[in-house]
Amino acid sequence: LKHPPVDTLQEAFLWKDERTVSLTGIISVDTNQYEVEPFLCGKKVTLRYDPYDFSCGIRVFYDGRQFKDAVPAKIHRHSKKGFQKELSSTPPVTGLNFLEQLAETKLTKKQALSFSGLEGDLK
Repeated sequence: LKHPPVDTLQEAFLWKDERTVSLTGIISVDTNQYEVEPFLCGKKVTLRYDPYDFSCGIRVFYDGRQFKDAVPAKIHRHSKKGFQKELSSTPPVTGLNFLEQLAETKLTKKQALSFSGLEGDLK
């Protein structure tokens, strides 16, 4: 008997899945996000991977050709480096103090409703 190479056996047992690449070049596999080549944005690709060991890589195929393996997506900075928000220590003065206005007004005591004086049949 002729024994096949280990690489051939591993390739035979990889999972095969189809995904559509987002317009930002990202695919999602088991809630993890991976980047692929920008050429594949918006296209349906075939992925081959080992679901139990992602360290082997995720192979990307499109139109029968293999492209670079998908790599874990990096979170990019969403603000300019070195930019710091100005935090004001005191809120701006508006001239209105609602607590003082509430204390100055007299709150009238509301009367309770009495249903005993209602006429009619209550069934």
